Amino acid sequence: MADILIQTFTSTLLSMLKIFLIIPAAGILIRKNVLSRNNLHALSVATVDVFLPCLSFTSILKNFRPGEFDIWWVLPTAGILITLTGMLLGWLAFFRELPEKRNMIPMTGVQNAGFLILPLGAVLFPDQFELFSVYVFMFVIGQSLPIWSLAKQMTTAEPGTRLQCKDMLTPPLVATLLAIALVFAGLHPFFFAPQGPQSSGIINTALATVFEAVQLLGQATVPLAIFILGGVLGSISFKLRPYLWDAIRVLSIKFILLPVLTILIVYFSGLRESIPLLAVFFVIQSSSAPAIALVLQVKKYGGNEQKIGSVLLLSYIACLLMMPLWVAVWNLISHF
Repeated sequence: MADILIQTFTSTLLSMLKIFLIIPAAGILIRKNVLSRNNLHALSVATVDVFLPCLSFTSILKNFRPGEFDIWWVLPTAGILITLTGMLLGWLAFFRELPEKRNMIPMTGVQNAGFLILPLGAVLFPDQFELFSVYVFMFVIGQSLPIWSLAKQMTTAEPGTRLQCKDMLTPPLVATLLAIALVFAGLHPFFFAPQGPQSSGIINTALATVFEAVQLLGQATVPLAIFILGGVLGSISFKLRPYLWDAIRVLSIKFILLPVLTILIVYFSGLRESIPLLAVFFVIQSSSAPAIALVLQVKKYGGNEQKIGSVLLLSYIACLLMMPLWVAVWNLISHF
């Protein structure tokens, strides 16, 4: 059993290292002034307003097929529940210091559900990656709602600012809802060129061409977001002492309480026997670091960049060890 634990931990850790190498490289470029902070800000705005909505729109339109995946509703529901459960635990940990520390609440519940998980899944599950990617997109559908509404307000607004509906209507959220509506309306086939010798109409051809162009833009999102994360972490003055107690609470919830709760629920749900890939997917999601979207939100909409960046940096360092550990623990439990 020890061999299973060590082997799984090592393979997951090596997979994550391939992704994490981008972060210090971006930080060095900012520190050495190869790229300025203004360049980084412009890149962040473009990613939030253009590239991320393109990725969300095309991914959902291409992969979301409610009729072919009977339990599709479990994934967006889990995306909402895991996020809100983490934020509830965060509220309990910080409620005596609210509203001043409400920007810590999203850090405990909003995980990196796509940018980190997708490339990790490609390395860990190459033979099942197409199915794994569908899980990711379905999960992100549910997670997008609290991220770009409640979490965005908590992260970027000044203490005492009231939540306003217009502040929730961000480009990524609009793109997500539009794509879901098109799928349920049955209009998504018009965005894809038909396969085979049959010809397509002018409208179909035009929409398919537009879709491919939008998809091309969306493909830039993952490397850009990881690069921005490294650039933000590299551009701030890292100060741990003022935020040490806050960071301890965030890391305890993010990498201990939430994964333990998830593993217990998944274990007793029977998913490990019926859909093992989905079971390990939930374990991976629950032990992921806070979302890069929090960095993008702070860079575009404002907020305590130094505090968010400092706690986020510690979270990604912890994730590098804790995610492989929980995946290894789950793999060990699955053998019983």
